Amino acid sequence: MTIEASSETSLGPVSQLIGTLRGGLAEAVSLLGNGHPHVISSRNELARVCRYARRFDEALRLYAQTLAVQQRVHGPDHPVTLRARSRLGNTYYAARRYPQAMRWFRDILVKRERVLGPDHPDTLRSKSSLANTYLAMGFPLQAAWLHEKTLEDRTRVLGPDHVRTRSSRRQLEVARGQIQRISRNR
Repeated sequence: MTIEASSETSLGPVSQLIGTLRGGLAEAVSLLGNGHPHVISSRNELARVCRYARRFDEALRLYAQTLAVQQRVHGPDHPVTLRARSRLGNTYYAARRYPQAMRWFRDILVKRERVLGPDHPDTLRSKSSLANTYLAMGFPLQAAWLHEKTLEDRTRVLGPDHVRTRSSRRQLEVARGQIQRISRNR
């Protein structure tokens, strides 16, 4: 069930859902401990709902707690830890805190290239996230360059018709459109 569907069912509005998830998380922590996989999953779900509800500070706090556990359990460069880092970057981006998002995405991209390789889908996703952040911050040249690289890689790795390849194609067009608008206004 999606968050949107949950908010329309017997659980009531999203704020009620958040309260329910908080209670479930507190109970899971007391029964299983902070590092248990079910606790991590519960914390991530609560953070995701908070992000959806635009409660970004709470979502960031929850994702940071998950990251701390993942770093302790798996180490700083494990793919699971990198996914936790990515969730923080995505939340900063959603909150329009682009400088923070950019720092996270740069760091994640470097680590994923080293750990997973340059062609791994998660690495390509990190590259796309960084390009989107460049665009959001008003750097369309850097965004277009990185989206072009990502599009080339995704076409080669995923194929030209994959949903993520098509997304890269659209984002590259958006970046090029911004460059053209800037050029016309000069």
